[in-house]
Amino acid sequence: MTTLLVLLTGGNTGLGYQTVKQLAQAGYKVLLGARSEEKARDAVQKILTEDNTIDASLIEPLSIDLDNDDSIAAAAKLVDSKFGHIDILINNAAHTGLANGQKTLREKMATAYNSNVIGTNLVIDAFVPLLQKSTASAPGRRIVNVSSSLGSVTLAQDKTKLWRAMQKLYEPYSLTKSALNLLTWYKIKELDGQNIAIVTTSPGYCATNLNEHAGVREARDGAKDIFEAATTGTFETMNGKFFELSSSGGEIPW
Repeated sequence: MTTLLVLLTGGNTGLGYQTVKQLAQAGYKVLLGARSEEKARDAVQKILTEDNTIDASLIEPLSIDLDNDDSIAAAAKLVDSKFGHIDILINNAAHTGLANGQKTLREKMATAYNSNVIGTNLVIDAFVPLLQKSTASAPGRRIVNVSSSLGSVTLAQDKTKLWRAMQKLYEPYSLTKSALNLLTWYKIKELDGQNIAIVTTSPGYCATNLNEHAGVREARDGAKDIFEAATTGTFETMNGKFFELSSSGGEIPW
């Protein structure tokens, strides 16, 4: 099997970290994206220490900060010069807007939107040219957007108290995931006819740094869903799909 090249953002902690590990264990070449070179390098070393069966050549650090246009452009230029293409792009990096000293709703919303929507949009635009250079068959030529069922407009109408409480608690995050879902469809239309699939997945309420480990699923379990969204199916079976937990668990209404 040809080794496919995957770029994943937000790979130094949580879901991203576990997804990188699973991809490398499965033989994929992964560019582990993090906000700084140091964070990316440390994460790569930690993965290789935790599992010494992984071929060290399968994971490389990549500095890419979704809040910094120059960082995104520099990352794309570096990957282009070194590899000339990518086969799979996983947009995992996200911010809840609930940490790092944000106090007002405006500050929380701005922080979450800047990373989750604007940053992701810029990353897609920067790396689509490298996806277009991929000659890989499925699951190659694929974009995976890590969203949330909290971003579903249909499910937002659910009357259960638990659902409404979750939406309110993570309001900035939920709203930006709705925007990400709409962005996904803009990109699907934009790339129509180019055989680049865009898949959206919701790995569930996982215990990560994003929620101060309050989630009910282990990060490694949520990562399995991202892994599956990235590595299974064909263009026809995956493009435009929004999966809940895993591609075998059913689709989420947009």
